[in-house]
Amino acid sequence: MEQQPMQTYNLSQPEKQDRPQSPPAQYPPPRAKGQGCFGFFAMLFVMIFIAMFFIGMMASVGGIDLTGISSGKTKLRTEHFMHNKDAKDKIAVIRIEGVIYESSTGFIKRQIEAVVDDPNVKGVVLRVNSPGGTVSGSDYYLHHLQEMKIHHEDADGKEKELPIVVSMGPVAASGGYYVSMCGDRIFAEPAGVTGSIGVIMQMYNGHELFGKIGLEEVDITSHRLKGMGSFGRPITEEEEAIWQDIVNQMFSMFTDVVKEGRPQFAEDPDKLTEIATGQVYTAKQAVENGLIDEVGFIEDAIDWLIAEAGLDKEKVNVIRYKHEPTVSEILFGVKSNSQSMDIEETVSDLTTPQAYYVVPNMVPMHPDED
Repeated sequence: MEQQPMQTYNLSQPEKQDRPQSPPAQYPPPRAKGQGCFGFFAMLFVMIFIAMFFIGMMASVGGIDLTGISSGKTKLRTEHFMHNKDAKDKIAVIRIEGVIYESSTGFIKRQIEAVVDDPNVKGVVLRVNSPGGTVSGSDYYLHHLQEMKIHHEDADGKEKELPIVVSMGPVAASGGYYVSMCGDRIFAEPAGVTGSIGVIMQMYNGHELFGKIGLEEVDITSHRLKGMGSFGRPITEEEEAIWQDIVNQMFSMFTDVVKEGRPQFAEDPDKLTEIATGQVYTAKQAVENGLIDEVGFIEDAIDWLIAEAGLDKEKVNVIRYKHEPTVSEILFGVKSNSQSMDIEETVSDLTTPQAYYVVPNMVPMHPDED
């Protein structure tokens, strides 16, 4: 049998095969200087254009008043509420809703400013649906409502006292009753509650908890009273007496305001002492005790005000103000609340003594809709 010759392989040089050659690597040509910046700004311009388009659409469909944005002072938009929407003379509804906190830029303050700036407003309906709030916040808004009432200027630039009627919603108690003292007449809904004339100062003390977890508060102060009301140690009798005196003074301020707003109590202070226990009253009980004038709805209050201002229903436009959406609210659906509290404020509330004209656990669940 013939022997086949042995095949040899060259291990140093791989055998050449007919295989397709990979094309040389291609690199993008060098970008012209400034080309990247141009693309970024072009995209930014498109995004701004789209955002402004949607804002314009919302303004035309939803009636958003965007005037004043360039000047930094956005006006509140208004909506027709009752009677003749084309009338020049106006009755304005100012709403105070939820827990009252002081804010110089919030919705309540801006409603007051809108009335001050509008000489065509001939009267105000103060719609209150609030369990009250801080002492400072309640007093702040009462002050500005009274200033608005006394110093309102008409179309001729002359100051003329502005009639105010109060329309109480489901809850208008404590601080909600306090701000109502600017009214010339007070109406309350049949199923509503009001009153609660009093002050509460809540302090949270965690010294027993600190003891359980081995934590101790050490205060280095200039005086022993500097740290009174501290969260981490028990309150002393001396400190409690001081806080009680503060509460008493704020309660006296409350009753003085009520005597000014309801003169019958100035003539009979014992009657006020009898009912100023912090208790809430139904609308019927409030009338019987002289806290309000009439049981009725907002329409009844408006009718009274129109007559008081010497106006004609057919020739008056009853308006109310609406919280205008911000750009973030329009684009992202995030609703801001000028009176909402963040975590830092909540912690501060828990650890810092604060006096309130408020009914605890009586926040309106369904404030008046926009």
